[in-house]
Amino acid sequence: MIVNSIIDAICITINDEFSDAYTIYTESIKQGFEEPCFFIHNFSATNNLFLGNRYFRESMFCINYFPLEINKKNKECHDIAERLYECLEWLDVGDNLLRGIGLKHDILDGVLNFYVNYNSFEYKPKGTTPMGEVVKNLRVKE
Repeated sequence: MIVNSIIDAICITINDEFSDAYTIYTESIKQGFEEPCFFIHNFSATNNLFLGNRYFRESMFCINYFPLEINKKNKECHDIAERLYECLEWLDVGDNLLRGIGLKHDILDGVLNFYVNYNSFEYKPKGTTPMGEVVKNLRVKE
């Protein structure tokens, strides 16, 4: 899976769950976010050889939620987190269905930090070198 494809799928899933009432950002902006909103970023990815031409790819994401309510930020963040647990457990990425693992959340300074990993196996075919022409010179003794 390409990380950008997973980010796109997360955006679609969050939009389906929360509607267009929430802006979803995937790049930071200088002027700040318009709240309420989500900010999705991939904070770590690994790609390790598993067996033969198969690679195990681990992609770790953090979805930040910036609440609107000033006096009830923690309540709002916990409510949003519960919905994220439900909607991000399974993610439709192209022809693949990925299961989110390691789902957890915390709230720091009134901002929800929701973490999820999407892991997959990738197959990378090795380039084949065409075989050259074999010339054999044989002499038969009589």
